[in-house]
Amino acid sequence: MVLAHSPALGVGDGDDGPHRGLAALGGLVGRLRPQVFVHGHVHPFGRPGPDREIDGVPVLNTVGYTYFEITPGRPGDYRVRERRRGA
Repeated sequence: MVLAHSPALGVGDGDDGPHRGLAALGGLVGRLRPQVFVHGHVHPFGRPGPDREIDGVPVLNTVGYTYFEITPGRPGDYRVRERRRGA
């Protein structure tokens, strides 16, 4: 798992400067191929925005809170147990 405060550039980030994602994160996730990439920082304010992917790696915005399970050694095998989106 890769855990970061900010999203990757172009993958769930915003248009304004403070919410623009980091370009390096997309490359890092693409090279490491973690089971899931988890970030926060971009607040959807209760809207159920889609989960995304980087080269087949699931990307979860966990602002609010997200309880999820991952199965070690099984790429992409995760299950969201409970989620509240928003601030």
